[in-house]
Amino acid sequence: MPPRLNCFVAMAFAREDCNEIYDKYILPILKELRINPIRVDRREHRDDLNNFIIRMLRSSNFAIVDLTYARPSVYYEAGFAERSIPVVYTSKADHLSKAQPDDRLRVHFDLEMKKIVSWNNVKDNTFPRRLRQRINYIIRPLLRDRSHEETLIREREAFQSLSTFDKLNSIRKVFISKLRSAHFSVCQLSDIRPTESYLAGGGVLVGFKKVGTQCFTCFVIAGSSITRRQIEFLINSTNGLIHGSKDEINKYTDFYCFCSPRGIPESRLTSAFPRAKPLGNKGLFGIEYSVVGYQKSRHVRVYLMPNIDSKIRIFDLARMLGESLDKRKGYRVRKKPAPNRWNGISIVFQNQESGSTRRTKTQSVVRRR
Repeated sequence: MPPRLNCFVAMAFAREDCNEIYDKYILPILKELRINPIRVDRREHRDDLNNFIIRMLRSSNFAIVDLTYARPSVYYEAGFAERSIPVVYTSKADHLSKAQPDDRLRVHFDLEMKKIVSWNNVKDNTFPRRLRQRINYIIRPLLRDRSHEETLIREREAFQSLSTFDKLNSIRKVFISKLRSAHFSVCQLSDIRPTESYLAGGGVLVGFKKVGTQCFTCFVIAGSSITRRQIEFLINSTNGLIHGSKDEINKYTDFYCFCSPRGIPESRLTSAFPRAKPLGNKGLFGIEYSVVGYQKSRHVRVYLMPNIDSKIRIFDLARMLGESLDKRKGYRVRKKPAPNRWNGISIVFQNQESGSTRRTKTQSVVRRR
């Protein structure tokens, strides 16, 4: 059973009506929702009171703040809580009215814009329903995030129990599915260049697709360990892979994904790609650059995942790649690659929309000499 959420409760503790509202409504609702209530006046501690309050606020997932009687300490705790956790505000109804004769009791103007659950007295039977509805709204994303964290922990434990071979096989399966869903033909680099595949670490997936006068190639490199030499060698050695006749191609787009279940030190990535920068908050690095040369125009995008410790991390990397891949249908490999005298592969492009075939002038995928 997952651990319970913690709720910090701030209110005027010395007031009888506030204590009754807490004991009769707030506390039962929190217990019903399996939430641990934290009221500092009902907890034993040996710490300085201010330090204890700050510590309890930092350990809480959300807070309930009752603004009745406008206690300065309550406003302070509400402001501290707003820095990092959601807050449910409550107050006695007459403290929200402009007809309140005592200005010192009225809710301060900077909090009047907040969603405040009001109560009239301890016999207000509508208050628990409205409070429960507000708490459920606040904790829904908290429970969803916690469920995701627990799923990630289970996935990580299950993934770590696999052998290195099974981990690498899981990575390849995910990327094969992602490439095929983007209408890429997939093969192994060893089918094209056995020597370079060995030097690059082996097990390199290659996806091909040709759309109009553009060629797209995707390399997925998943190894038990990946060195800087392998990273640089693969990008340089595959620089010249082309689809068919060079005369009918004016743009090349290459994608590279490097990942390892044993982890790749970030220093290795940054030394190989000084301009690589983090992408989002998932531990993913990327770099993008263009080259203009004998291949006319070449656009390169590199993704690097330093540590793959669960299948969720694999899907994160595959999702990032999938968002960049061209989804258009074009000419793809109809036959399985077969070695030829060029140490390349025989290839026939098939139009995926019309079903017609088209043979290229060279009929091979080769590296420019």
